[in-house]
Amino acid sequence: MNMDWNSVSQALTEVGRVLALLKQAKDLLPSGTKKDEINQAIESAERQMKLAESKTAQGLGYVLCKNHFPPEIMLSSDERTWKCSVCDNEKTTGMPDNNDLRENSKWKY
Repeated sequence: MNMDWNSVSQALTEVGRVLALLKQAKDLLPSGTKKDEINQAIESAERQMKLAESKTAQGLGYVLCKNHFPPEIMLSSDERTWKCSVCDNEKTTGMPDNNDLRENSKWKY
């Protein structure tokens, strides 16, 4: 199955905006059972959206920190060393890029 990850990412951004508006609207309601139900539904939707964001990031090639649930997206400046912005967990992945291969190879290009 070929996914258009950019479209998925844009959709998740819009869902996040809607959830933020729902949270603001919920705060205007009087306290009671309905407000509590709405709050629980919003929290559940936020968890599901965070999980969908993680899966989308993974589909785009990002590494996920599995010290959290839902998994946190790790960031990298070189696509080899990845760092979690929440717990500072680091992970090294992948092969060296072509420049590194040329510099360390006995075969000169």
